[in-house]
Amino acid sequence: MKILTALLLTFLFTLSNCCLNGQDEVRVKELEEIIGKNGKDITTLDALIEIMEKQLQGNVSLVKNYGYKAVILARELNQKEQEVRAYYIMAEAFFIAHQFDSLKILVDKGREILSDEKTNPALWGVLNHVESAMYTKEGKFTLADELLRQSQRIFTMVGDECELGSTLYRIGALAFSNNNYDSAIYYFIEANKKYTICGDSAQIAKVYSNTSKCYINLKDYQQALSNCLKAERIYTRFKKKKSEANNFNILGQIYVMINKFDSAYYYFNKSIALFDSIGLLKSQGAHIYINIGNIFFAKEDYDKAFEYFSLANRMATEINDPHQIVSTIKNLAVTYERRGEYDKALKMYDTCLMIEKKYELNHKMILTYFNIYRTWALKGDYKKAYEYQEIYNSWKDSVYNL
Repeated sequence: MKILTALLLTFLFTLSNCCLNGQDEVRVKELEEIIGKNGKDITTLDALIEIMEKQLQGNVSLVKNYGYKAVILARELNQKEQEVRAYYIMAEAFFIAHQFDSLKILVDKGREILSDEKTNPALWGVLNHVESAMYTKEGKFTLADELLRQSQRIFTMVGDECELGSTLYRIGALAFSNNNYDSAIYYFIEANKKYTICGDSAQIAKVYSNTSKCYINLKDYQQALSNCLKAERIYTRFKKKKSEANNFNILGQIYVMINKFDSAYYYFNKSIALFDSIGLLKSQGAHIYINIGNIFFAKEDYDKAFEYFSLANRMATEINDPHQIVSTIKNLAVTYERRGEYDKALKMYDTCLMIEKKYELNHKMILTYFNIYRTWALKGDYKKAYEYQEIYNSWKDSVYNL
């Protein structure tokens, strides 16, 4: 029994720290020992907050567990700022898990404690960060931008270069989501200047990765490859497995764009293997399998493409991620189009609209309406095509003017 218990504890520790580098794993183990003593003091509270921050790169479910303990202890010790920090880190975990209702509740609790930004500008600013990320995901770009501009003013005022870098990075990510790739590159470059001052290599690499995605969309594949390889060198040096797996996926996308399909397939499979090794393939696999499907789609092997898009759809459905679900359904629909099976494609798009309306994914509905009007045109029903073209134009204008 003792041997079994020891093995189980070892397994749980390995699982909880699957995405951490060696140095962080050692620190997490130290923090777990402090927390395990069940102290009711500031040292224990600080340990809970620190381990939550570490586990955002590891196991987000543990972040929530530690978070509730931190909130209770912070209240007992009347440490209001630490309570707000706990809410903020938990909100980040809920963002990763796509649980936006819970995220909003925690952000509101944090703001209620602070009452206004003057109480603790830095904490108010990071609450803006996580809330803006939620709004970006929901396509509410104006709300996201307002929060980030407020954070930019806050961190400029308090002179926090690291959080200012984070804010600039998020403004760049927002611009990317809004298809403003030149603007995104500008803010990513500005963010990296701040991260360089802070010496934050992991964030510098992340910026390079996301800059490469901008260049992919601008069809400047040489710059995309250059930035991606810069990120890869940093990730390899610091053993950031999750980030490296994401970067392999981006490398694969670049090679798809320049028709080097064997290289693309190689890097997509490296991404899958690395995510699998750290226990994150279930949550991260869908978009990679979409990309592999795109290889076969480009080769006009629509049966094989359909196979990978279907696999991606099953994975997205299993984790109940509406964003990935509609993305996979759209890929399946486009494949039906190429096969000339227009009725099946239209049925798929109707399913997309149903999901997008349910979750208020207004920005995603723009592409869905465009695809429906295109499919009716391909089918030869120009009256229906014109009807949906009008809906598409009207919806696009209303969403971008929010």
